[in-house]
Amino acid sequence: MTNNRNLVKHGFVAGGTLGDFFIVLCKLHNFKDCEINLLRYSVRNKAMDLMVHNLIALLSPNVKIKTINVKNNVELDENLRISNRNLINTRWDGECDGAVWYKDPKFIHMEPFPEYSIRKITLSNKKNIGIQLHSGKMGSNFKGFSLSWIDNLVKELDSGDYQVFLLGTGAGYKSRSIEALCKRHPDLLHNLVGAISFDEWVSHMCSLDFLISTEGFSSFFSMSQKVITFTVYTDSKIVKRIHPEWRDKSIIVKDCKSFFHKILNKLSLLFLNKPTLLSPMKSGQVAEIIKLKLNVL
Repeated sequence: MTNNRNLVKHGFVAGGTLGDFFIVLCKLHNFKDCEINLLRYSVRNKAMDLMVHNLIALLSPNVKIKTINVKNNVELDENLRISNRNLINTRWDGECDGAVWYKDPKFIHMEPFPEYSIRKITLSNKKNIGIQLHSGKMGSNFKGFSLSWIDNLVKELDSGDYQVFLLGTGAGYKSRSIEALCKRHPDLLHNLVGAISFDEWVSHMCSLDFLISTEGFSSFFSMSQKVITFTVYTDSKIVKRIHPEWRDKSIIVKDCKSFFHKILNKLSLLFLNKPTLLSPMKSGQVAEIIKLKLNVL
């Protein structure tokens, strides 16, 4: 590690949102005792700043961060390119998809299973399943599950074997619709949407037996903590962020929309500024996967 001290003295620079930033932290995990004075993180949305700082405070409190807000991808790339800091990208292997300068330094390697001092919670004496309702900031990056899809999935599970926790802030949903869903399954579905802090959210994810989530921080983090994770992705580039060792306990599926749903999705983005909600595969199939992975058959 001391051989790398001169290489890291200028700090690091990275770009992206919360999920991207967690990949960066996994790569810097083994540098936590080094003198890394500043990690420059170029974000595309000011609203993400608080969550990034919460993440740093919880997982890597010794890392200092300065946020540089940029207006678009061109400005983001320019900030990354001209920085005199070591650039960290968001691919698990550090390779680049485009310009050579966007490649990780050779001394950087991703730690797939970082250990953190996070308090785990005894959620119930049953198999505990989490459903992360949504991920990504509002707009084209938003990804959320259809409430009717969740409703059908929960119907396939026995309240004697499972406890299901609904997680998220609720952005992009009507609170009364979420409440109505949970009231239909009072013995099985526990509503935590908008009810817990960032630290509590992370603690809950660590304490689960199984998490259902779209691509992003929640799925990346739970996989890194060896929680069985059913991840739904819409962007094929996301696959390059998933460490090969995460795949052993995880189920990773692409949301495949029909031509009709692709048209609806474009209209939703145009008029509502968010994609259509996801129903990635038949709920009965997901229930069978859960039972198989948790040995409840």
